[in-house]
Amino acid sequence: MNRRTPALLIILLAISGCQKATVTDLTQEEAMLRSLSKQWSAAMEAKDVDTICALFAPNAVELQANSPAISGGDAICTWYKGWLLNPNVSGSFSAEAFEVAASGDIAVERGTYTFRTQNADTTREDVGKYLTVWTKVDGQWKVFYDMSNTNLPLPATP
Repeated sequence: MNRRTPALLIILLAISGCQKATVTDLTQEEAMLRSLSKQWSAAMEAKDVDTICALFAPNAVELQANSPAISGGDAICTWYKGWLLNPNVSGSFSAEAFEVAASGDIAVERGTYTFRTQNADTTREDVGKYLTVWTKVDGQWKVFYDMSNTNLPLPATP
């Protein structure tokens, strides 16, 4: 090793430390999330469970009202098949706001939903709000946490 090698290493390290950091276009990320949310909403209305399932991360958690947490993409898929494929169930939702972290790898979606269950003589409607946490998995946005809760009041107690 000659005398110039340490100096050359120091210069190379200094130059590499000055490399420009990757800048995330948060507007573009939000547009992508809005598109995915619209795809999800359309898939719900079409009862396209496969499209919905593809949106979830393998380690996702679904937090629906009136039921325990559902952990894992496969379990969430099974839940959607049991719930959404019921011919008496329909639903829609609409995103109202997105917040994308400066890092560009996590985001929160907030919106409202309406779900209906129709039986021979009754129709039940649930109107509420939701939060969905999105995260990047292998460079793709995936649902990490999804939670909804109703706006309806608790039933009156006798």
